[in-house]
Amino acid sequence: MFSTYFTAFHMLLKNLYTTLSTLFRTYFNGLYKVIHTAYNMTTFLRKLLVKLYNKNLIDFALVGIYNLDSL
Repeated sequence: MFSTYFTAFHMLLKNLYTTLSTLFRTYFNGLYKVIHTAYNMTTFLRKLLVKLYNKNLIDFALVGIYNLDSL
């Protein structure tokens, strides 16, 4: 009798664990993808800004940003 209850309880825990781990894995995988995509976008933007800055195309924009800090 006890082994039947224990087996049922064990199976319930196993199913609960499987369901929760799948949910968390899915959720955190999505969160990881969002963070990773945002990181890649900011890395791309940073590299683009550095290239434009090196070509003196955005000096005026950076000067404007630095002047805002002094206000």
